[in-house]
Amino acid sequence: MQIMIFCLFHCFKQLECASPARWVHTPIIAHTTTTVTLKYDVCHTGEKVIGLRYAWSESPCALHKCAIYETSKSLPGPPFVSYADFDEFGNPYFTFDRPRHV
Repeated sequence: MQIMIFCLFHCFKQLECASPARWVHTPIIAHTTTTVTLKYDVCHTGEKVIGLRYAWSESPCALHKCAIYETSKSLPGPPFVSYADFDEFGNPYFTFDRPRHV
């Protein structure tokens, strides 16, 4: 099971970016039955979080050991990728109002 965030160096022109975007592993720091809070400061200075990815290998994780479960049937959540929206200050946020399966 992997939870990763997508880090991108914030720059005004793509050609000025010194480092490419990258996926970074991040731990879960808190959770409830409907939320998951991730450690977000795993990106380097100057990088912003612009994506979130949850994936597992060929088969789901061990029984009752997955990071994310569906609420309706208590099955492991499917892999997904979601990209951030940004508020008026440029801060990223994620909404999961529809399925975004990979």
